[in-house]
Order: sequence, then structure tokens, then C-alpha cells
Amino acid sequence: MNVKTIVEQYLSEHGYDGLYLKAFSSHQTCQCALDNLMDCEEPDEQCTAGYHIVCKDGSRGCIGAQNE
Repeated sequence: MNVKTIVEQYLSEHGYDGLYLKAFSSHQTCQCALDNLMDCEEPDEQCTAGYHIVCKDGSRGCIGAQNE
């Protein structure tokens, strides 16, 4: 079992939809859903488990904190 599989399994078992990283220098958010997890092949240690939310532009499919 590799790190990606372990993370996918944990997120899925605990009801999360993916990972997100709040950028420190701006209000932009970097995110990846479970079906596209770690697409850069290097997970950032600051990534946080998150949920599907409405994006700031009103579209759907972003990952963030449940209360955003």
C-alpha cells in the first residue's frame, strides 16, 4: 500500500471529499478531489482534509473547509 492509497482510504472512510491548501500569500485555494488526488505526485505537508464546496466564482467542485 502506498501513501496515496492510504490517504485516499482515510479520507473516504472519514467522509472527506479531498484535500485543499489555503495559500498563505493570497485568498486562493489549491485543492484536489479524491478522484484526482495528488495529481502533482508530491503532496504538500500543509494539505488539509476538506469537503466539496461552492467555488468563489459560483461554480461547483472546489474543496475547502465545510463552513466556507
